[in-house]
Amino acid sequence: IQLWDLGGNAIGMIKGDAGFEWVQFALDYQTIATFDGNAIQLWNFDGTSLASLDAGNYGERKALFSEDGQTFAGLNSDTQEVSLWQRDGTHISTFEVENDTYPYIKVKAISSYDQTIVMSTDFATVELRQPDGTLIKTLEDEKFPSSEYSYSGFGNVAFHPTKPILVTVVEPR
Repeated sequence: IQLWDLGGNAIGMIKGDAGFEWVQFALDYQTIATFDGNAIQLWNFDGTSLASLDAGNYGERKALFSEDGQTFAGLNSDTQEVSLWQRDGTHISTFEVENDTYPYIKVKAISSYDQTIVMSTDFATVELRQPDGTLIKTLEDEKFPSSEYSYSGFGNVAFHPTKPILVTVVEPR
């Protein structure tokens, strides 16, 4: 993986043992995650390897980082398992999400405050879960009362970085 500045100058390189399928910066912009089809690899910005995690087949093909970059999740869409790790590669938990009404689930956000996970399981609901997967609460899309307005459900969600506050965006159809 080649790192570039916006002037087109090469500023660094990350060399792995296998080809990379994707690459993503953590929101702290100090950690880079890569996926080679079998493992998620975490790197410092200078190319130093931080951790290698046996990830299996993660259907979303990306890691979702918490706002502070200290926690991240991977989702295996085939088994509907979510794995949570610390930035240093320490495994926190893996749990399965039961969902018969929607063909896949999506991890939307991880709280830096307490590692609460927000997941969507269909277009009109999101679930708040503890790091071990325990369901805290299901939030449902509040339909606009007028029939001329309809909504396709939750779009973006975000946590406040230091307080237990969540914001959601409802997307119009």
